[in-house]
Amino acid sequence: VGCFGSVLARQHVHMIGQPPRTEDEHICRIRLEDEWGPVYFDLLPFVRPAMVKEITGTAENGGLLSYDEAIRALLRRDAPPEGARCVLVSHQFYLPAGVKASDVERMDSEIVTVGNVDQVGADVLAPYTYAALGHIHKPMKVGADRYRYCGTPLACSVSEAGQEKGVILVELGEPGTEPVTTVLPLRPLHRIVRIRGTLDEVLRQACGDYAEITLTGDEAFFEPDLQDRIAQAFPNLLQIRRESDRRETLQDLAEDAAALEDPFALCCEFLQDPDEETKLLLRDVLNTVKGGGAE
Repeated sequence: VGCFGSVLARQHVHMIGQPPRTEDEHICRIRLEDEWGPVYFDLLPFVRPAMVKEITGTAENGGLLSYDEAIRALLRRDAPPEGARCVLVSHQFYLPAGVKASDVERMDSEIVTVGNVDQVGADVLAPYTYAALGHIHKPMKVGADRYRYCGTPLACSVSEAGQEKGVILVELGEPGTEPVTTVLPLRPLHRIVRIRGTLDEVLRQACGDYAEITLTGDEAFFEPDLQDRIAQAFPNLLQIRRESDRRETLQDLAEDAAALEDPFALCCEFLQDPDEETKLLLRDVLNTVKGGGAE
C-alpha cells in the first residue's frame, strides 16, 4: 500500500483506504500490462453515502442517497475504459438479483447494519471483468463466478466453524474472455470446531483445535471436575455450553413460582373445584398460617 500510495499521489487520485470525497478526487486506478495489453485495477474501500455526497449529490428531499444509489453514481462517474479489462476491488455488501439480504448467511464477527441498509445490487458490477470483494466473511459468489467474496483467510468467530477457507487465484486472458478462478485452500494450524454430546462422547473427540463444547445430559451438571477434564482434553478450549434433558424449563419454573404466590388457588386446583364451605375453611386455615387471622 505504501508503494502504491507514492505512485498514486502523482496521478491525482485519492489515497488508498478512503473513497474519493471531492470533485477533483477519483477512485484509485492501477494500470498493469500483459501480453494482451493493459489491465486496470479500481480500488474502492468501504463507502458510506455521507462520505461521497459532494460527488454523488443528494436525494430530491435533500437527504442522503441510499448505499445502492451512491455506489452506482460513484462507479458510473469513474467507469472502466471502454473494452478494457478492469478488476474492481471493493469492500461493500453486494447482492445478486432476486436474493434478499436476510437470505445471506452472515457471521458473528461481521458488522451488520440495521435493516441491511448498506446492500447494493450486484448488477452494478457488470462493466468489470472481475470483482474481488470484501465484507462478507464466508466465501461466496455474487451471482457469477467472476464476482466473488473470497472470505476471511482464517475463521474470526465460532460461527465460521467448518468453513473451507482459502484465497482465489484469478487468471485473466485476452479481452472478451471469462477469467479462470481457482481456490487455493488455506489449512490453519488449528481449526475452529463445534463438538456436541455427552461428556464421554465429547472426551473421545479430544483435539488441539479451537473448540466450542456443548454438553448434553443431566450428568454434565453434577460432574465435580468437569471443566478440568474438558480443558485437559481440549487445550485450546473456547467455551463450554450445557443442555439439560430435564423437563423443567425456565418457563415451567416461573409458572410454579407464580402458583406458589397464590396458595389458595393451588389448593382449589388440588381439590378439584371445592364447594363454598370448603373454600371458606381453606381461607381460614391459610390466614391462620400466615398469621393474619380469619376473614
